Amino acid sequence: MNRLSGVIPQGAPNYKGFSPLSFIGNPELCGAPLTDGCGKPKGPIPENDGEEDSGWIDIRWLYLGMPWGFVVGFWAILAPLAFKRAWRYAYFQFLDEMKYRLVGRFL
Repeated sequence: MNRLSGVIPQGAPNYKGFSPLSFIGNPELCGAPLTDGCGKPKGPIPENDGEEDSGWIDIRWLYLGMPWGFVVGFWAILAPLAFKRAWRYAYFQFLDEMKYRLVGRFL
């Protein structure tokens, strides 16, 4: 339920594909494709007992996905450096060169 109200625009092609069932739960919505007048319920109105959706399901997936993202990202960088000696040397040589370039500009 999204609590829409008013007249559905007639000239908008976006709303022509919707059936009247798409507007259930919006008792103050009227106009085509609805057949009832404004202010009358157009089907069952979902009950939410006065509570708003807390969004916990979405937040829970965020908290469950964060550690996995960190572990995968961490090992995507660390594993090649840990197991490939040439990559490890090249990486740390690159870091040393960058350090000397940055420090050399300020000295």
